[in-house]
Amino acid sequence: MPKTAIKFMTMNLNINMFKQILFLIFLVLMVGCMREQRPEGMPTLYPCTITIIQDGKPLAGAMVTLYTESSEDRRWPPGGTTNPQGVISIKVLGKYSGAPAGTYKVTVEKQETENVDSNSYYTISLVETQYINVQDTPLKIDVTPQGVNQTFDVGKPVQKRISDLIKIISGNKP
Repeated sequence: MPKTAIKFMTMNLNINMFKQILFLIFLVLMVGCMREQRPEGMPTLYPCTITIIQDGKPLAGAMVTLYTESSEDRRWPPGGTTNPQGVISIKVLGKYSGAPAGTYKVTVEKQETENVDSNSYYTISLVETQYINVQDTPLKIDVTPQGVNQTFDVGKPVQKRISDLIKIISGNKP
């Protein structure tokens, strides 16, 4: 093979490699710029994992909400829903992992509906009322910069009707 052909192939390889490197740099910059920015004023969030058990078993699908007494942090409500193992990794605004440092009251709520017929149903609470109401809940958690992993037991399962009969067809009264 003539020297000019080898030189041309080498130069072509160098240009292709240069293009690939430029493309990789472009991708890295784009991914870095595409990261979602946290909302302005959001405080530092610390890891917060809570496990909810009921009668010694994980309570799946329970809505957990943390309530702070700090007026500054009320803008950033932490909470979420437990997984099948009864565990929740707390998030703020549903997508930012963790919770601001502080002391919180914890509420736990799980509901289901009981169909009466094809057009009406009742809402049933599966957790004692004291755990649902922020004023009554005995559950508290302290979130620190070291993070927190805590388990709460919400007692025996209950089935309390929490709504009047709800008619699906508009105009019908219970």
